[in-house]
Amino acid sequence: VVFGILVFILGKYAWGPILAAVDAREKGIQAALDEAAERNKEAETLLE
Repeated sequence: VVFGILVFILGKYAWGPILAAVDAREKGIQAALDEAAERNKEAETLLE
């Protein structure tokens, strides 16, 4: 019974903010990877 109540409370109040934080982190990581790939291409161009 206690576990069910805990799952309900977490689902109602915590799940949204957790997913939002994970999504924001994922977007930040993807942006950093895209920027690194672009800088890598620029560096290769300069070396040619």
